Amino acid sequence: MNKLKVALIGVYPPPYGGVSIHIQRLLAGCLGNNISCTVFDVSRRVKKVPGVVNISRIWNWLRFLASGQDIVHVHTSAINWVIPVIFFYLARIKGAGFVLSYHSLRNDCGDFGTLGLKMMKAMLKSASHCIAISSDIKEKLVSMGARPERVSIIPSYLPPVIKEEEIAEIPQNVWDFMAGHTPLISAILIENIYRILKNNKDKAIRGIPYEL
Repeated sequence: MNKLKVALIGVYPPPYGGVSIHIQRLLAGCLGNNISCTVFDVSRRVKKVPGVVNISRIWNWLRFLASGQDIVHVHTSAINWVIPVIFFYLARIKGAGFVLSYHSLRNDCGDFGTLGLKMMKAMLKSASHCIAISSDIKEKLVSMGARPERVSIIPSYLPPVIKEEEIAEIPQNVWDFMAGHTPLISAILIENIYRILKNNKDKAIRGIPYEL
């Protein structure tokens, strides 16, 4: 049987955030389950990671168009409708299924603007499937035209893929800190880590003990 081919559209870390971590883990999960998967990274930072292509370079748009996918899966949040709509129409041109995951949607429908709301309605009405992380987001998507039977509520958390080489990169002072302190409290701050930790965010990501 031919492998299922999936294109993931969104941000791949860095920067680190809820959506980018989700995409990183989803890529690993697909590859580990015999699914051919490529991430088309919409950030401006080029990553030298196998299976990750940055679309800030024009020739990578051509690479997307030239490659065959069964599913184009866009991950987004807030009122950023331009990228999802672009890839929706590209998926239709390619004859691929289109899946849209909304990781957050705190805004009201009117915040999309007249053009944005019109484009969103057209996209949501014809999308193969939509994924919302909460019932509130599902209700907003349905109010904009998504078919209720095509919207699933699925939490965005995916367990990390533990790699021995990454464990080996944990600094010795982290192990010393854990050995010398009881009890230990571990806090994972992802979605707004850049606001909370500011200059200490890189240290936090590398697992270096710090104080807020």
